[in-house]
Amino acid sequence: MRFNEFRPLYEDDFGMGGELGDFIEDDADHEADAALVDTLREIQFSAGDKKLPKITVTALMNLVKNKPGGEAFDLNALEKAKQNNEAVKSIIKSIEDDDAGVKYVFINPPEPIDGLDGDVGGGDAGPTAPEKTVSAMANRALSSR
Repeated sequence: MRFNEFRPLYEDDFGMGGELGDFIEDDADHEADAALVDTLREIQFSAGDKKLPKITVTALMNLVKNKPGGEAFDLNALEKAKQNNEAVKSIIKSIEDDDAGVKYVFINPPEPIDGLDGDVGGGDAGPTAPEKTVSAMANRALSSR
């Protein structure tokens, strides 16, 4: 039987119309990816001054499972997300076993915010173009006296 022959039956049974592409799902995005990305970002920004933060896969899976939408998260979903999800790729550096056989997720440190060189409370920023102009005008005014 051809698809066109049983398509009306399919549409009647499920009350759906439309194109065949409307029924195809993309397995690259697991439903728990949003919970994973949220958890990874929390870990990434909570790592403080650690050069290469890491967390055990078991702990990461438990954290993700406790978030809405992450109930079905497992190691297979983590590996798929690492391969297919750009946000996950940018946060996870690698997934490796240590000498004792414990699997760890190594997390990239957060990217510095533009204009900040890691010193959030600093006040030693160099003068900007308008500040240089005002300074030059003030110097000229003082020297003309």
